[in-house]
Amino acid sequence: MDANRQDNASAAVLVAIYQAERVDSTSNMNFSLGLVAAEAAYLVGTSALWEKLALIGGWMALLPFPLICLVSFQSVLLAASATKAVSITHLERRLKKLADLSGRSSGNHLIGFVASERIFNVQGAIKNGNLALAAATLITYGGAGAIIVCYTIIVTIKSFDYLHAWGIFPAAGYLALLTVVTFSWLSGLRIVGDVLV
Repeated sequence: MDANRQDNASAAVLVAIYQAERVDSTSNMNFSLGLVAAEAAYLVGTSALWEKLALIGGWMALLPFPLICLVSFQSVLLAASATKAVSITHLERRLKKLADLSGRSSGNHLIGFVASERIFNVQGAIKNGNLALAAATLITYGGAGAIIVCYTIIVTIKSFDYLHAWGIFPAAGYLALLTVVTFSWLSGLRIVGDVLV
């Protein structure tokens, strides 16, 4: 009887932690989508006013900075979301074991967070033969990254018209910032790789 009560208490604690982790994970995803919308609005807004940017002269070199800050924060969100995903998958394994759903024959790989990771996680999609989904994910993130890098390059080059030789300073600064952000994204992606391990 005590063992049964202890199992029930363990299951209740695991479920509570699991629910909290799922809520945090969903919040991170929603916040990340909000950042994407903000980035898109910023790009469209500043691009629509491209002809008017001459009025601000060399200050235009600062235009890519807010975008880089947003992308940098997204890399932190990716790492946080990946950490949550690892936690969620471990909790699900424990809960499935308690519910006697731990065997592959029980369909445990089709239940819960792990099932969605077979689609959203590039490594998981490739592992499960979903190459089109993996490619779509890479195009989504790679395309967004390429747009921001191209925007930064174009604005920085244009700012040389006003800053002349001084334009090398924002150019070097953006190169350094984009390098840091790239390594931050790669670090987050390494954590993502641990989700299906």
